Amino acid sequence: MHQVDPLFAIDLSNPTAPRVLGELKVDGVSNYLHMVNDTHIIGLGAAAGANGGLGGGLQLSLFDVTDVKRPLLSASKVFGTSSSSSLATTDHKAFLYHPASGIIAVPVTTWDYSGAGGSFDGAMVFSLSGQGFLHKLSLSHARPGGNSWAGPQSVKRSRYISGVLWSFSDREIQGHLVETMGLAARLNATVPNCSNLETSYYGVPYYYGTGGGTVSAAASGPKKSG
Repeated sequence: MHQVDPLFAIDLSNPTAPRVLGELKVDGVSNYLHMVNDTHIIGLGAAAGANGGLGGGLQLSLFDVTDVKRPLLSASKVFGTSSSSSLATTDHKAFLYHPASGIIAVPVTTWDYSGAGGSFDGAMVFSLSGQGFLHKLSLSHARPGGNSWAGPQSVKRSRYISGVLWSFSDREIQGHLVETMGLAARLNATVPNCSNLETSYYGVPYYYGTGGGTVSAAASGPKKSG
């Protein structure tokens, strides 16, 4: 079976009579679509495997819909393995795209069934530019010698604040300087219900680390009401 995932451009100007204006068939599946601007969309999902089905890893896609009658695939990036998955494919708040910097952060979990130590649980960071998707960093909240897969170290949210990429898990908070991708801050803490981070945990104080600079700014954003 050959797995394809059509991208449709649909005219909804008349809600009672929607019209398909254009279609693009691409290998794999995009589980989540994120608007970049009026003419470009990022897709995140599963890449096609060697047999034509799924199982080729995770995939980022950049769609150009400048001409809605002829959508184009401008760029794509396959990463991970056949056992890789991402929280962002089912929880859109786990996906980060920062337009000004072009930074993308995607939580990734990979299980190495061979036991050879290839398991990974963290986030993969990319930059998006005219050259497509460029892998910048793979970051993990796992402790040395500890379990490296599916636990409190799973990265659930990422935020870009003043040149620093912050990643959040139930175990800790890390800050990486976007310019160098060096670790600048780490706060070891148990953060309950990290999935509600965007409304409950802004304002957490961050402390400096040893990755190339001091971070003095605290996070800011919408506060939970009620």
